[in-house]
Amino acid sequence: MSALVEARGVTKHFPLGRGKTVHAVDDVTLAIAAGEIVGLVGESGSGKSTLGKTLVGLHDKTAGDVYLAGEKLPRRYTAADYRHYARRMQMIFQDPYSSLNPRMTVGEIVGEGPRLHAGKTVTHRDEVGHWLERVGLDRGHAARYPHELSGGQRQRVGIARALILEPTFVVCDEPISALDVSVQAQIVRLLAEIKESLGLTLLFIAHDLSMVRYVSDRMAVMYLGSLVEVGRADDVYFRPLHPYTKILVASNPEPDPRSERQRKTIPIAGEIPSPINIRPGCRFASRCPEVMDVCRTETPGPRVVGDGADKRLVACHLYEPTGLE
Repeated sequence: MSALVEARGVTKHFPLGRGKTVHAVDDVTLAIAAGEIVGLVGESGSGKSTLGKTLVGLHDKTAGDVYLAGEKLPRRYTAADYRHYARRMQMIFQDPYSSLNPRMTVGEIVGEGPRLHAGKTVTHRDEVGHWLERVGLDRGHAARYPHELSGGQRQRVGIARALILEPTFVVCDEPISALDVSVQAQIVRLLAEIKESLGLTLLFIAHDLSMVRYVSDRMAVMYLGSLVEVGRADDVYFRPLHPYTKILVASNPEPDPRSERQRKTIPIAGEIPSPINIRPGCRFASRCPEVMDVCRTETPGPRVVGDGADKRLVACHLYEPTGLE
């Protein structure tokens, strides 16, 4: 399948002044095929949300390019760019409360897209009601304000707002992390149903590796602003290759209490290093149980490991570089 969204060397730095720079995202290359769900996982502070916002233009790119259906997207978006590309790319935000305007009703929030992009003033009300029902709410919710809804209902409003323009690519920035487990399952099923009906392409950002494996076709693992492993979701989850991925998977809790008590865990030593003025070498070297001397001096590039369906990209000196796809 051809790539609908492609990031080529995407970099996002935040200058702090006095020669200090936060390396939030560094040289990320990732292609997402049309109709595919790619799960993006990693610890808090690894740059997942920043990458998602950079892909849809909410952050300016420091370097690199993003392509949508072969079209190169602007490095810095203008108001006209936002109006143009909002019909094709949308984002579902992590916090279902702070991302909704508390002074607007649900109907105004969901209907803002059609009003701004299609100039609809009256007929969009039926469209809003249709989408509220489609995400599992009642048309009567249109008259309510965000504070009158539960967390799950607010997240459904966020989903309706993002999808009412029927975009082709949606970034889901941890859309379930602030919700109860039972509500998480409902939201994931809802996204899967809408994805199938609309043929959406999704970047699904989350902490829960088992949930990401369940919903995703491929999984990308991010650490301190860089991708360390990319492959089919089941392969990455059940047969991880990068030392960080191995530890990340091992730290994921088992749903069975007996298995959880019996299994051996591999804690990650130390805290994630500061993203300010990162030095050369592997970014995981200070915490890696398999670290070598070369890891502290040379930054590993992505290497193709395996072949056929199990082909993966792994940025680790433990594996010999064999060229890129």
